[in-house]
Amino acid sequence: MIKTVEPDDDLNIYQQSPDTNYGDGTDLNVRKTQANQILRTLLRFTLPNGSGKITKVAVWLKSKTDLSDNSSMNIYPMIQTGWTEVGATWNKYDET
Repeated sequence: MIKTVEPDDDLNIYQQSPDTNYGDGTDLNVRKTQANQILRTLLRFTLPNGSGKITKVAVWLKSKTDLSDNSSMNIYPMIQTGWTEVGATWNKYDET
């Protein structure tokens, strides 16, 4: 069975501005800046009731820029679940 879910929350966190929240932005960014500072995106999904055991996950993202330079992107699951779109920052994206 395949289920499609949209993110409940999404925001950028920026290493150079570790206490600033970027939850109101319209674009999601993942990159290193010219100053070698990291910009990350957090996405949170709520799984439907009765989902059962999850055996495979696919995430579809669309790039606004040309990735012909063999750029790559990594996606990692997060254990932290207490962050909010309007509250998370680089320094604080857990329940503290």
